[in-house]
Amino acid sequence: MGYEAATLGRIARRAGVSVATVKAQGPKRELLVRAFELVFVGPDEQGATKSPDLPDDPEALLGRTTGFIADAYARTVRLWEAFVVAAGTDPEVRDEYVAMTERRRAAMRGLLAQLTARGVPRPFDLEHVLDVTELLYSHEAWRRFVEERGWSRERWVTWTVASTLAVMGGALP
Repeated sequence: MGYEAATLGRIARRAGVSVATVKAQGPKRELLVRAFELVFVGPDEQGATKSPDLPDDPEALLGRTTGFIADAYARTVRLWEAFVVAAGTDPEVRDEYVAMTERRRAAMRGLLAQLTARGVPRPFDLEHVLDVTELLYSHEAWRRFVEERGWSRERWVTWTVASTLAVMGGALP
């Protein structure tokens, strides 16, 4: 069932609740956004990358953060695909998509700042590094490597960490 076909009635039936309960949660686009955000964070992951006991070692910090992201992507890759499709047909969802990608870029900028604070050289062209790491840390990269190519979670995490450190250090163009 695609975004357009997902009526509030269908959503209510699939969730086992009344249409009134679904309507009380807001418009369909808000349901999609909130579902994505809730599933992304996960039930036991609140604050996993913001706790005060973050590792001092840059590779350990990146490994911990990338592991959190890998687990989130495993939970949300299908919701993300629905979100992208919906963004192509619904202007309000498209606005949410743009805002979400801007938040992702800001979070990546913060992560890169944490890495430089831990001794990783600050890249000369930060915007270029952000462009590359946005691709590395994307649902699309996760899907391609893990789901389509059969990589394990651990292989994706290891590769993403190594690639991020390489691009920050100028080893990747």
